[in-house]
Amino acid sequence: MRRPRGSGTIERVRAGFRARIRIHGTNVYAPTRETFAQAESDLRKLVKQHKQGQPVKAQAPTLGDWLVTYRDQHSQRLAVATFNLNETYRLRHLMDHPLYLARLDRLRLQDCQAWVDGLQRHRYDKALDMYLPDGPLASASVHRVAAYLRRALTVARQHGHIEANPMDGVLLPKGQRRMNRVLDPDELRPLLRIHDRTAAMIVVLVLTGMRRGELARLQWEHVLGDRLMVPGTKNAASLAAVPLADLAREAIEAQPRRGPYVFTTESGRPLSPRNMTRDIRARLREHGVPDTVRLHDLRGTFISLLVESGADIATVMAMARHASVRTTLGVYAQSRPAVQKAALGSMLDLIQEPSKSVGLNRKAHASESEKREP
Repeated sequence: MRRPRGSGTIERVRAGFRARIRIHGTNVYAPTRETFAQAESDLRKLVKQHKQGQPVKAQAPTLGDWLVTYRDQHSQRLAVATFNLNETYRLRHLMDHPLYLARLDRLRLQDCQAWVDGLQRHRYDKALDMYLPDGPLASASVHRVAAYLRRALTVARQHGHIEANPMDGVLLPKGQRRMNRVLDPDELRPLLRIHDRTAAMIVVLVLTGMRRGELARLQWEHVLGDRLMVPGTKNAASLAAVPLADLAREAIEAQPRRGPYVFTTESGRPLSPRNMTRDIRARLREHGVPDTVRLHDLRGTFISLLVESGADIATVMAMARHASVRTTLGVYAQSRPAVQKAALGSMLDLIQEPSKSVGLNRKAHASESEKREP
């Protein structure tokens, strides 16, 4: 039976039971109790104080309760992949940690720092569903998990649960940034032969620079003749029309129309990004491409080869749909070793073999000097 409006409720939480009443749009919590009867007594006191006009002090929720609230309130604003990642971080890296049961207003910088340090010491094994002390999370993974908690606590501060975000002062591992691996033309040629769905996906990725999520969301309505309206997934610049090479258009048109999406399963369901990665990595492996090459490296290859072919940075930035030219330059800075070596050779040629015009200028200068001598 539902309680009358304004009478509050009793919630079942991990550590027991807790009374909650909503006052002027804000949830007011009582301390967590071991028994339902204790929580019910707290609820009666809260309701009585509110009806008598007495100030009811809102108690900050626990971190675990807030993360669930944060998830429910922001789920509509997040992409499915981001939502799933956030849930993975909460369930695997926070739910079994003492931090999860701590009240938000009692979280300290040193508590959050200890949690982050623990992430660097322990590895979570998916198959065994447990933490193993035989290896740390990669630095990039620690950064992503910590960023999730920092975002959640920032929203908690905006809601008035905490005065400052304790994650703001946490020191994160520096780690070593992974360099992009740009495929050279000899590696690309055998990959650009369209004979099945996987080959077609590789062709489109290499010749458009699309991101994996953009390819997964690509629909027939986005194909506009010799141009492609790339569905935005990362930033405002992502939603843009880009030129479609003949080979890329052939790869798209070769796909059976099973529904609104271009790349689908036999049942017409859109192919998931994870399955795309699995199929493409297997194909790259078949052609001798090292396992260290990521799917995203195909996008870096697209950008680097555009610049190497003579396109100016502004054009490359537009075709890559980067929000900043710094991003474009950062990708191209990790160009192919062969290109870097050729550039170095050209520079040495310039130094060691002066041009004819430079030589003529020097001779002319010498002649003028001789004429001036008495």
